[in-house]
Amino acid sequence: MDNYTVLLATLNEERRIEFVLRNFSGRAPVLVLDGGSTDGTLEVAARYNCRAIRRPHGSNVYLDASARAWMLEQVPTEYVFIAYCSFFVPRGLLRTFGEVSRQGKYRAVRHDYQSITYGRYIQKPLVRRRAGACHFFARGAIDLGREKIHSEWPLAVPESQVLTLPATDELAIHVFRDYDSRSTELKHSGYADIEALERFGRGERTSAGRMLGRAAREFLSGFVRGGGFRAGVPGLLYHAWRAEMAFNIQARIWEHQNGMRRDETSLLHAKMRDRLLREIEGR
Repeated sequence: MDNYTVLLATLNEERRIEFVLRNFSGRAPVLVLDGGSTDGTLEVAARYNCRAIRRPHGSNVYLDASARAWMLEQVPTEYVFIAYCSFFVPRGLLRTFGEVSRQGKYRAVRHDYQSITYGRYIQKPLVRRRAGACHFFARGAIDLGREKIHSEWPLAVPESQVLTLPATDELAIHVFRDYDSRSTELKHSGYADIEALERFGRGERTSAGRMLGRAAREFLSGFVRGGGFRAGVPGLLYHAWRAEMAFNIQARIWEHQNGMRRDETSLLHAKMRDRLLREIEGR
């Protein structure tokens, strides 16, 4: 066994959890942090002799800094790998995690992602493919005071202590997106709510041109420069959804800055309807 622990957050993942447990079998212990599964998730974990702990009630590992701090407190080793049931970790990346955990020379490993939708790889950049993600780190290398959506584990160590890997398939986490159109839209809607509020709180404001520009840039960056077009329709759909989310984030920022969320809009419309009714009532 290598000197790191895999933290795996689960909630009704009977169908997918075994893939992750097989991925790390004989390499590192997997600690299952379950959110109250009612299917066979915990039974599968038990077959692989994995320890399972119930997460604090109501905690959200994607959004709640206190929940993430609690997660790290459960780790008995110096290093940790944050896994999700959508992940596959290739042999080369597994070997790197093991070496870093044994040698202790680096405090974190920066790697690439490869996303799979409808059975197709939908991100194959034409130029300058770079590693930009980090799920493997020493427990003290994270500053949970700087977390934000899609960057839940911000590093707090010098770059000299971070091993940045070449952006190749063998050194990238493969993310299997088991979503259709409806589930993607629902998930992206939730992300947009959170990210828009974070950005608005940091002072970001928007306009009609910015809304359109951000959506266009997101689509062209992924579908053209990112090589999504090579995946055909799955690539088109994925990057169109990404562009839609970029637009929706800006739309929500506009609502915040103009006081046009649902309650405020309802009140505004009530006043307008009352005025229109008064006109036909002859008041």
